[in-house]
This record gives sequence, structure tokens and C-alpha cells, in this order.
Amino acid sequence: MDTEAAREERETKRSALVSLGYVIFAWCVAQFGLIPLISKGYGTIGYISIFVIILPLLIKGIIGWKPVNKDKNVAL
Repeated sequence: MDTEAAREERETKRSALVSLGYVIFAWCVAQFGLIPLISKGYGTIGYISIFVIILPLLIKGIIGWKPVNKDKNVAL
């Protein structure tokens, strides 16, 4: 039911909308400044890493690993 011309027209409209979206995104990045956005992102990643990496290590360190019997290589 779809003709080749109709499919081509839809594809052209979709490409135009994606291009417009990209231009708006690039404009927003330029308006707010790329360096402040990146620095806020790295700061956020730093805070997230505290909960994802460091906190579990501290908890495991406080609880402690079970000592291993060197003769049998079995946890006591």
C-alpha cells in the first residue's frame, strides 16, 4: 500500500526532524557552555563512584574477609 514516493517522503521528514533535534541539542550545549557541563558530569560521576566502588570496599573491609588456611587453601 505504501508507494516508494510516500516512503521516501517519510524518510526525508524523519531525517529533517533528527537534524533539527541535533542542531537544537548543539545549540543548548553552546549556550550553557561545554566545560561547565563536563565538569558537573565528572563531579557527579565522582559522587556516584563513592557509592558504587568505595562504599562496598569499605563495608567488605569492615566486615572482613575470612582468613584462608594456607595449607588447605580453604576459608576458615
